[in-house]
Amino acid sequence: MSAAVVLAAFTSCQSGNTEQAGTDATSTPQDATQSKQISADLNVDEFEKGIQGEDVIILDVRTPDEYAQGHIANAKLMNIYDGDFNEQLKTLDAKKPVYVYCRSGGRSGNAKNIMKQMGFSEVYNLRGGMMAWSGAGKAVAK
Repeated sequence: MSAAVVLAAFTSCQSGNTEQAGTDATSTPQDATQSKQISADLNVDEFEKGIQGEDVIILDVRTPDEYAQGHIANAKLMNIYDGDFNEQLKTLDAKKPVYVYCRSGGRSGNAKNIMKQMGFSEVYNLRGGMMAWSGAGKAVAK
C-alpha cells in the first residue's frame, strides 16, 4: 500500500470530526465512539441564557472572599487555587453542562481546559467573568 493511500484512508477517518460554530468540539481516535465534547467561551447574554436551562451546573472558581462579595445565583464555589481542585471537580456530574466563571475569565478559562481534559461533555466559560456580568447589569447574589 502506498503512503498516499494510507494517508488518504487516515484523513477520511478524521473527516467526521467537525467543529460547530462557537465551540471547540474535540474527539480523539480512542473515544471516537463517544459523543464529542463542547467547550466554548460565551458572552454575558449567551451565558445567562445557558444557565436558565434545566440540570446545568454553575461553577464559580474564584476565592471564597471573591464569592462572598457577590456571585451568580445558584453557583457552586470551587476555588481553582485549592490544592485539591481537580478532586473537587470529580464530585460534579461530567455529563451535565457546566457554566464556569471567575473574576475576568482567565481562571475559568483554565478550569474549562482542565474539565475538558477530564472528559466533561459540555463546558462553557463566561468571557469577561464577573466583571462583564456585573458590568452588563446582571443580577448578583450575596
